[in-house]
Amino acid sequence: MTPDRAHVFLIDDVNSSSNVFIVLDSRNGNGGSVDMKLQSNYAFEVVVKDDTGGNDTYQTISATEFLADFTWGSAKTDGLALKLSGAALAADDWYLDIVMTYPTSLNTWGAYSADNNVLSGGMANGATIRLAAPAAVPAPGAILLGSLGSALVGWLRRK
Repeated sequence: MTPDRAHVFLIDDVNSSSNVFIVLDSRNGNGGSVDMKLQSNYAFEVVVKDDTGGNDTYQTISATEFLADFTWGSAKTDGLALKLSGAALAADDWYLDIVMTYPTSLNTWGAYSADNNVLSGGMANGATIRLAAPAAVPAPGAILLGSLGSALVGWLRRK
């Protein structure tokens, strides 16, 4: 893992016990902290909370909103895992926003998908990572059929 980064992993598996893992990694020797808000248009459940009873605080606002305040010691990690509902992963309009405020010792974020794509960016107060359903791409056969239909209409109009 890249040091001093907020890592977000998406597992596209409805049967998995967890679909999204967030790992906060700081190896600078000073530790770090960040406040995090998770919000979605579909229900989700936080299934693993790192350091419960420690310096971290967690609050479930609703089935679609969760707050976490992470604080970790030097050369440590922190994080959580959550499970998106099966309805969310089956829908073509789901999203999960991860908003990070007041980060210390985190310089970048990285989002890793199940197909090995990686997106990354700089960390700033209010940095938001949005995981969302992939845009629908028409099948090649549909494109070919549409093109043939347009050509046929054009040919018939000329006659």
